[in-house]
Amino acid sequence: MSFNSASSINTFNNCPRKYFFKYKQRLPEKPNINTLGGSIVHQAIQEKVKNPDQEITEIFEKIWETQASELNKLGLTKAALNEQYFAYRQMALNWEKDFDPKVKIQCEKKLFSGRFQLIGFIDEIIEKAGKIILMENKTSKFERVLPEHKLQLAIYVLLFKEAYGRVP
Repeated sequence: MSFNSASSINTFNNCPRKYFFKYKQRLPEKPNINTLGGSIVHQAIQEKVKNPDQEITEIFEKIWETQASELNKLGLTKAALNEQYFAYRQMALNWEKDFDPKVKIQCEKKLFSGRFQLIGFIDEIIEKAGKIILMENKTSKFERVLPEHKLQLAIYVLLFKEAYGRVP
């Protein structure tokens, strides 16, 4: 049985041909600064949740350094790469402003729905004051919520409700 994700559905909605190549033909995508930078920020957040006493800047820098060879393959100038470094580092710092180590957070929670043939990887499930909050950390430069972001969160709510029997 194959499952669709919010990402695959959004890819299909935006470009059916890209969906075909990526999800049906499984052709590899060329790495770019957005996917690498976003992945580094997500990894830094996960590590900070596991080790709240560590500084997120230190975590981010270590992960960035481990990805240096991949980042250098992108062909960006040193100045452009440095600019991206500071932009993605700032995204990690912005996330940390709202981080409370006393609040329970599950990172990268994988949920399935056989009924709807959906799969989702929720960036954060936060339990705070008896409420559940689903978070999807976006590392793009858009400051507004796009329709595809709303669809992604709606799918996550559906998956969470099916898995836990309640709406977050």
